Amino acid sequence: MEFYYWDNERFIFIFMFCLFIILFLIIDCRNHWKNNQ
Repeated sequence: MEFYYWDNERFIFIFMFCLFIILFLIIDCRNHWKNNQ
């Protein structure tokens, strides 16, 4: 039970980390696109 809980927390942490990277890339790409226009 504790192992499952720890694994679930790790999954949430990885998911949030990936979401943060994706958001950062989207904002970065939008800034580059605006600069190129």
